[in-house]
Amino acid sequence: MKLKGVILILSCDKYINTRVKKNFFDRNVNSWYNDWKFITLKGNLNIENDYEYDKERCILTVKSEDSYIHLIKKRILGIKYVKTLFDLEEGILCCGDDLMFNKNRLTEYLNSNNKNHYEGKNPSKPQNYDAVDRNLLKITVNDLWMYNYYKLHPEQMIDFTLEYLKSICKRPNVWGAAGPCFYLSNKSCCILVKHMENINYNIFHKDEFTQSYPYCIEDSGISFILYYYNIAFINNNNFYTHNKYLTNCLSWCSKDTWHTNVPNLKWRL
Repeated sequence: MKLKGVILILSCDKYINTRVKKNFFDRNVNSWYNDWKFITLKGNLNIENDYEYDKERCILTVKSEDSYIHLIKKRILGIKYVKTLFDLEEGILCCGDDLMFNKNRLTEYLNSNNKNHYEGKNPSKPQNYDAVDRNLLKITVNDLWMYNYYKLHPEQMIDFTLEYLKSICKRPNVWGAAGPCFYLSNKSCCILVKHMENINYNIFHKDEFTQSYPYCIEDSGISFILYYYNIAFINNNNFYTHNKYLTNCLSWCSKDTWHTNVPNLKWRL
């Protein structure tokens, strides 16, 4: 089936009947367009095949862990099999399950002819990343994001410990799309899939070029891969907002997250 693109909603089995139902199914989003399709993505290691696609509900299940630390693996496997299922003319708009799209602004963006290979919003550093000097990726930071998440959610830890997460917290100090919504062209999608296949989708893989572990945090991992292959990031502040009353953005999402109202978290080692 040929489409201009897909809006790929990253979710998990836990939220299919809550967040996804409220923000997407109940709004009948797949009646909005003929040439773009909304597809919900989740993971399940126990499925028999590499992926399963529920055509009626537009739910893609990939053979992956459905956990927070494996988001980049699940996302890029989803990209791989979306491109297996559909002939995409342009690319994939990636989003989470905790946002609501502004139909008018989304329609304007999807109909535009000036989409970039990698585009989204970075609220803490709202500027482009040129990706012309690969050696800048060797500048690293010890990021305790994933350590803090599992410190607050120890019941979700499987086959790793907090100490192990601390030992692999070094990643390239890059910025790129952060938050619930970003766009990837077909070119970017192919780069991401090929790169992850080269490391067997192992999120704990140590990158020899940077001597770090780029793949534990989804947004920085995607940025690292694309920058390594000279794909620039274009910052677009209109991709999402936390203000329900703003009407110039593609989407709205709550500002609350897993670390909201948790005091004294240390973010750097």
